[in-house]
Amino acid sequence: EVDGNSVSDDSTSDSSQEWIIFQAASGENYQLEVESWYGNGPYELQVTTPNRESVGLSENEYLYEVNATVESECDGSERTYTNSYNMIVNWAQGYIRTEDRTNFTSVDGNQVTITYSESDSDPEYGYSYELSGSVTLNLDESSGEISGTDIWSEVEEYDGTVTEECSYEETLSGEILL
Repeated sequence: EVDGNSVSDDSTSDSSQEWIIFQAASGENYQLEVESWYGNGPYELQVTTPNRESVGLSENEYLYEVNATVESECDGSERTYTNSYNMIVNWAQGYIRTEDRTNFTSVDGNQVTITYSESDSDPEYGYSYELSGSVTLNLDESSGEISGTDIWSEVEEYDGTVTEECSYEETLSGEILL
């Protein structure tokens, strides 16, 4: 986490390879906080001008800052919130990377689609979880900016009874950082 008068930002990654990119103001003091989620251990804190190497971008990968507005509905309760995060896109090899690498499902001109699903269950506790959705990204080739949607739903069950059913629609816009 980094805090200052003009910025307060957290890493958007849960991995051990994290970064925060922000516009530092001349003469301002910043406080950096490093927190370990899964125990203590050595870490390397690097403060640098952002560049492709320091972020770990490979050839053809571009780092985007994505701003999102999410409209959710869970069991009749509606909520709207905003979120921002970093996304790596490799247009040439056809994938995005936030936490995990996800390949494009289809490409139509400057529009890509990614469909996804996951499920989990624990028979001992009678628990099951299902999530499925689709991301559509549009690329403006002249500016490199992206826009699109991520629409998904998820269902949780205990002992065969649905305990929570939610649907989400996330409106995305992003610009290239690196």
